[in-house]
Amino acid sequence: MAPSMNTLMASANPCPSPQIPPIRFDLEDLPDPNFRIKDAPEQRCRAERALHAYWAQAANMTKADQEIYIQLLKNCSFVVQVDAIDDPREHPLYKDLATNPSWPKYVMLKAIYGPEILSQKLMVELEIDLEPIFGSLDIKDLTSTYLQGHVAKRKREEESETEDNEEIPSRIVKKQSPEIMPSEQTPVTTTQTQPSRSSAQNIATPTLSPTVSPSSSRAARRITMGEALSNQDALLKRRCDALEASVADLRRKVDASHMNVIVLLTTILERVGRLDEGIDAIRRELGL
Repeated sequence: MAPSMNTLMASANPCPSPQIPPIRFDLEDLPDPNFRIKDAPEQRCRAERALHAYWAQAANMTKADQEIYIQLLKNCSFVVQVDAIDDPREHPLYKDLATNPSWPKYVMLKAIYGPEILSQKLMVELEIDLEPIFGSLDIKDLTSTYLQGHVAKRKREEESETEDNEEIPSRIVKKQSPEIMPSEQTPVTTTQTQPSRSSAQNIATPTLSPTVSPSSSRAARRITMGEALSNQDALLKRRCDALEASVADLRRKVDASHMNVIVLLTTILERVGRLDEGIDAIRRELGL
């Protein structure tokens, strides 16, 4: 008798409240599984497929499910041992889905196995149990939503940096505007002659003539402009760094596309090899 499923933590598909933008996880964040497996190139292709599946479904997951999927990637759960290559029942994800179903585990299992393996009767039986739990087993490609979320987030960060840098020159001007110093004030001058009796009440009023040194004002303006230019240079440098990061990200996507082609060719070669083996077996049976 098969163990009963624990459906308390299972997520619905489609997700009613996904985490947008999703948690970012890139190609260079994948662990190197070479230390634990022998067939490293093929396992690397499975790792690529598992990562692309996350990009496609991250926008359809809650934050908790995104964290679960990323932890599966970090734990190399995409690795398929020899006894599980043709039988998904032997894979830990299959066994875990049978008792503790979750959308991230199902998405990764579908990614690392080809359609021929997953169309077997045993996988169909498991999906019959999973469909009423998730609501739907349709895995849509939402990669564009995943990428747009991170582009919008990066744009908001750059706009915030620009606003901060535009406010710096005005703050510098207010802080460094020349003020009248006591040493720069002219002394108070009064009338030196004694007033006559007829003008005894007309006492001369002291006069002040404050002045600002032209040289100090020009120096303050030079400091203000110099710091403003320095801030603009720093802003341009950050924008250049962001552009370089975008170019690097685009290159990674192109590399990933090339990897998809390699995976497809590898699958075709495997199928051709199996077909040759089947033909040889028929020939041996017929005695040819």
